[in-house]
Amino acid sequence: MIEHETLDKSLSVFSTPFRLLGTEFGNRMTVVSLPSGKLWLHSPVSIDHTVSEKLRAMGEVSYIVSPNLFHHLHLKKMVSFFPRATVYGVPGIEKKVRDMEFVRLDERNNDTIWESQIEWTHIHGMPKVNEVVFFHKSSKTLIVTDLVFHLLNKRGWSSCLFRLNGVNETLSTSRLLKMMIKDRLKFVDSLKKIFEWDFNKVVLSHGDIIKHEGYQKLRTSLSWALE
Repeated sequence: MIEHETLDKSLSVFSTPFRLLGTEFGNRMTVVSLPSGKLWLHSPVSIDHTVSEKLRAMGEVSYIVSPNLFHHLHLKKMVSFFPRATVYGVPGIEKKVRDMEFVRLDERNNDTIWESQIEWTHIHGMPKVNEVVFFHKSSKTLIVTDLVFHLLNKRGWSSCLFRLNGVNETLSTSRLLKMMIKDRLKFVDSLKKIFEWDFNKVVLSHGDIIKHEGYQKLRTSLSWALE
């Protein structure tokens, strides 16, 4: 079952179940409605005709973003529904998703491609993840993928697994992702760029959305790296 929630007049999310190792992580796609009526999709989730019709009612799906090297499982199916959309991907994604054309996400003119509404920055220093973080200006929302999780109210095996990975009942970076950091200085410099943005909400792929005081809550959760 896919749930649709509107967070702002130009920002909404589609959330769906996602199981890994017998554990429910959840997954989320963020949709930005641009002033032109075009839609920007971050990290596609599983799609069916019901979801596609909801998207078509919201606007023209024009941009589809694969934001790191792990979130690409539903990309081809999303593109099959919206073949005229331009697909953006992080460096290296072309090796994981074959037979698809990508516009490479780099930091040239990063405040102009999407009608000056969305900025982004790379999280450097972890090449096996290669995550890009986005900032939607008008809603003051930060959009992340696997940089942090916010998994609450989990029970049983899920709770045990999340506790072992350091992400149970808290907004935090997983131990697995920390292990993937190969250049800590570059990683920390990237984090500092995030906090140059004036955001209040944090939308993440796995776990509860931070709807208030997101800037301070995220900064606290990343204090292990920043302090």
